[in-house]
This record gives sequence, C-alpha cells and structure tokens, in this order.
Amino acid sequence: MMKVGCALCVAVGCIASGTVAARVLEGLDWLESFYLSVTSVTTVGYGDYSFTTVRGRAFATAWLLVSTLAVARAFLY
Repeated sequence: MMKVGCALCVAVGCIASGTVAARVLEGLDWLESFYLSVTSVTTVGYGDYSFTTVRGRAFATAWLLVSTLAVARAFLY
C-alpha cells in the first residue's frame, strides 16, 4: 500500500510540475497547462498544445523523460 501511495504522489508531483512550468514558460492558462501535462505524461500527446519556446522545450526534454517513467511505474502498482 505504501508503494502505491508513493508512486501516486510522484505521478501527481510530475503532473503538477509540468502544469506550473507550462503556465510560466509557455503562458498558457491553468486548464490548458494541466491538459498539456496530462496528455504529455501519459504519452497520448494529441498535439493541440505543446511546448513551443526554447526554454519550454528544454524543460520538456528532461521533464518528459522523468515523469513518463514515473507515471508508468505508478501504473505497475
């Protein structure tokens, strides 16, 4: 049970950090930022929102590698 809780906290933290970064770096509103984070982390990526600035893409490169693996691990539990 503890592993599941930790994995979910990591997944929520990854989505939250992506939401804040999209808001700050890309200037999206909160709902669009959350939508971008969830679709990116779950690898759905519809393409209607994306990181477009250089700083946003640099963040997304590292963030997606870490957060996609963290969310995949959460689904294993």
